[in-house]
Amino acid sequence: MLIIASLFIFLSPLMLNADILNNDKKEEFQGNVNKVASDAGISISTSDNLESIIGTVIRIVLVSLGTVFLILMFLAGNTWMRAGGNQEKVTKAQKQIQSLIIGLILILAAYAISFWISGVFANILVK
Repeated sequence: MLIIASLFIFLSPLMLNADILNNDKKEEFQGNVNKVASDAGISISTSDNLESIIGTVIRIVLVSLGTVFLILMFLAGNTWMRAGGNQEKVTKAQKQIQSLIIGLILILAAYAISFWISGVFANILVK
């Protein structure tokens, strides 16, 4: 239930971009959001180029994976703390934590590599 609630919270920006509203209502809603943001001193870029879309998707995926990592890490730690001296449960929780850390390292490495490759391609295309 917690995972579903977390996914709903983090995927709600995607739902706001869905075509559930007609264009007039969508433009009115976006205008209201821009007005509130400008009143608060936040600048909003309305460019919908490919780079910003891909960047947004990558951020959403990383936030979702980070949330799943934290929830699973909490559950593994909880299992370890509630083991009550049962060595099988302790070993299982330790293996889960090791797997989660390896997964987090792989995710961060993939992000770093993609960031580096995009920088290399950006420099090649600018020249």
